[in-house]
Amino acid sequence: MTSIKKHLSKKIMRQPWWLIAFVFVLSCSTTNMADLLKYYAPTAKLVLNQDLTIPAHSTGVYIQGAEVVTASARDQYHPNCRLIVKDLKTTPQVVTAETFDITHIRFDEDYVSSSMPHYASAGRYMMLSDGPSPQNYATEIYLNSINQPNVTKLVCAHWEDPTLANHLTPDQIRQTLGNIISFK
Repeated sequence: MTSIKKHLSKKIMRQPWWLIAFVFVLSCSTTNMADLLKYYAPTAKLVLNQDLTIPAHSTGVYIQGAEVVTASARDQYHPNCRLIVKDLKTTPQVVTAETFDITHIRFDEDYVSSSMPHYASAGRYMMLSDGPSPQNYATEIYLNSINQPNVTKLVCAHWEDPTLANHLTPDQIRQTLGNIISFK
């Protein structure tokens, strides 16, 4: 078995693609991911500093610019976060102020498809873009609470041109959440 591993590793090492792939992986958002992983150590906590009401027929509440916003009012091209619960209810749900354990973090990237023309943000103005479709860069922070097991995660994301984008940094996430949610 050992000779097979040695043969395969020698064969792989002779191929130039492994080096290109390795450099590519290291260059893609490594700093942001390393910062997030360091910031959200296994003992890290998410602190919900105020009660939040999740609207009826929804499983989450959005926060952008340190304020609670509706789904239709959020600007997906700018950092926004969503506190998510498991259950969809026909009545509003209140998530009470509490400290949650952070169990793990997941980074996700999805292409945004639409049949309508998409727009790229340029400061306060919007302009029609014929460039690549935007990509959703999401940081999923999974939560655990004995008192509120229905609360599952906080997802912070933004849409961006895939050739220029990175995941949100811890500072961008903190600015987005303001005093509503903090970390310790």
